[in-house]
Amino acid sequence: MHVGPTNSGKTHHALRALAAARSGVYAGPLRLLAYEIWERLNLGQIIPLGVDVPPPFSTPPPSKSNPNSITDKLIAPQAKINSNPAYARPTNMITGEERKIVDDDASLQTCTIEMLSYRHQYDVGVIDEIQMIGDPERGFAWTDAVLGLCAKEIHLCGEESALPVIRQLLQETGDKLTVKRYERLTPLSVEKHSLDGDLSKVVKGDCVVAFARSRIFEIKRQIEATSGLRCAVVYGKLPPEIRSEQAALFNDPTSGFDVIIGSDAIGMGLNLYVDFFLCFFYLCIYVDFIAAFSF
Repeated sequence: MHVGPTNSGKTHHALRALAAARSGVYAGPLRLLAYEIWERLNLGQIIPLGVDVPPPFSTPPPSKSNPNSITDKLIAPQAKINSNPAYARPTNMITGEERKIVDDDASLQTCTIEMLSYRHQYDVGVIDEIQMIGDPERGFAWTDAVLGLCAKEIHLCGEESALPVIRQLLQETGDKLTVKRYERLTPLSVEKHSLDGDLSKVVKGDCVVAFARSRIFEIKRQIEATSGLRCAVVYGKLPPEIRSEQAALFNDPTSGFDVIIGSDAIGMGLNLYVDFFLCFFYLCIYVDFIAAFSF
């Protein structure tokens, strides 16, 4: 069980074990999370456990043997910037809304928690956001996964609050539990002064969060008009492919996209290289802080 706060690397360590496994499955609460892990495994962006010095990342050309491969069609070019073909693993994705089948014989799979199969046997299983085992509506799915997933090794990732529940469950099953705790990798600090509503002060690397979709596009227009910066946009109704592409454009320092603007869904399954967060309350009331932290 990997426990720790946001940006502590807990899920990353579990995913490295998955990337090194002969067969395995990742299960999380959101289609977007399943998509992100599916994309990263297919692109070799998760370095397998046991590899100390990986080769440099690159942007590979389309496969010479099949330039129109399924992976090339399904994954946006911008998302391939940090690809590592040496560790690419064919991985399928299954959610309640869609299926992305890269290879019928792929040994790895990502899915939303309710779509987890209990008929297959895996070497490694990763169950993300394990604290949702206490959710009154969906908690049963995490309970089923802990008790029913057929895997030699199961990695549970989430908050410390779930630990007592897991300990009690495993007393009944007789499974061995190893707990690994993690701390934040980067500091989280709050600025003493806000921008006072002046969007011309937004700079490259900032992330602006609004809590209404209409405000997202209004803020985008204001920032681009007053600062000259280009803005990527992310919000909940965007397809995962588009969200991933927009995040990749923001993360790429050469893309020309300097700022990312989104709803609170921006924190669900996206790795962003953010310097500062600026949040807006609904109806254009400015939050009196900028939280400065980097992913």
